[in-house]
Amino acid sequence: MLGSMYGDAGFTFPVNTATGIGDASQIKQTFLGRGKMIRPNWSQAQNTTLSAVIVVSKIKPFLMEMTDMIVENHGVDIEAKMRQKIPNFDPYIEIPRVVVWYNGVARIAFPASLFRGDYDAHCGIVRAEDGVIEQNVTYEGSAVPDRIKLSKPRKAQ
Repeated sequence: MLGSMYGDAGFTFPVNTATGIGDASQIKQTFLGRGKMIRPNWSQAQNTTLSAVIVVSKIKPFLMEMTDMIVENHGVDIEAKMRQKIPNFDPYIEIPRVVVWYNGVARIAFPASLFRGDYDAHCGIVRAEDGVIEQNVTYEGSAVPDRIKLSKPRKAQ
């Protein structure tokens, strides 16, 4: 989603053209070309009337969590244990989920109070501790399964 909004994600760092050696200590994340909101070398942003892109999907959070538990506890019938603890347990129930991608150059900001359910997430422009401005998670619901969380790296497989 970000690739189409701000451009292709990439890195830049200075290169000594005489030696061909780059200074990796000065590497910076950036958006390269093909963005719909900001274009390289332009002085003004475009599409400032679009406040956010909203993605609505359905997920099966209980099936995701149960699958992860089965992998971690090989040989244990997790579904049977869940059915003992939770009456009418249905791992296939679908829950709607909303992910909001804020446009950092919008004239009017999208209200941050909307779409803040237990399975929803928001990504907006934030200032990191080192002062760098970046797109990052600004809200993530408490029930989002680990495997689809945007706020932390996924577990190594």
